[in-house]
Amino acid sequence: MKPILLRWLLVAMVMVLAGCTGSMSNDRRWGEDVTLLPGWGKVGEVLWNTVTAPEVWLPAAGALALQIDDGDERVSDWALKHHPVFQDEEEAGDASDNLRAATYVAYGLSVVAAPSGPLDGHWALSKAKALGVGLAAYGLTDSTTDVLKNETNRERPNSEDDRSFPSAHASQTAVYAILADRNFRTTNMPAWAKISSKVGLTALPLATGWARVEAGKHYPGDVLAGVALGNFFGMFINDVFMGIDPEVFQLTVEPGKERGFVGVAIRY
Repeated sequence: MKPILLRWLLVAMVMVLAGCTGSMSNDRRWGEDVTLLPGWGKVGEVLWNTVTAPEVWLPAAGALALQIDDGDERVSDWALKHHPVFQDEEEAGDASDNLRAATYVAYGLSVVAAPSGPLDGHWALSKAKALGVGLAAYGLTDSTTDVLKNETNRERPNSEDDRSFPSAHASQTAVYAILADRNFRTTNMPAWAKISSKVGLTALPLATGWARVEAGKHYPGDVLAGVALGNFFGMFINDVFMGIDPEVFQLTVEPGKERGFVGVAIRY
């Protein structure tokens, strides 16, 4: 077995063993505090944190930038001509399906690994409530993606149909990847395991999206829009209804007469 596969297998084992029967750092069970009535103040706060999160605005900005000077078409044409990663369109299409499936597995693993306390009735109820939040985020992502496809009628690069924008593979992979990342943060995994999972889960939607580009199914802008969409719904729904204070990325700008200050903070 290749070293990288052994490393990821070790990460997976650590994830499961670290949290499946324990509790979170605040001594609460994962899923125990799910609520359907978070309050408008909470909704507004989470909405602002979500739309200003790099996971959302960076891919959205990239999708917009690619519309300048036919960037979308030029990158797509180059990818289909040179196939820098995959051998041909068929291999790229198969890879996109496999990568998406891997994200589904990662999300399922995160549900098991998240610390919901001893194996009793409360454990099952907590898991069920939290799983419902995740499925709601996925459902909203998938339905919004479908509506946008129907309304935009953008033709695919391979001219197969007019459902190119946004990429469903990218949005579905992104929503489950961001949910899995949120879940793994609640565990008692060591820092190296959390970092490894974060890197892998961030890379999965991008790799899936690029495979769709080389398969001729989407333009790069379609993929980035899908990633932004999946990240938005995953972060927003999870952070509103789970009742867990999320990690928040904050950008601080303090202007001055002679010198200004720009800072970045991540709260856990």
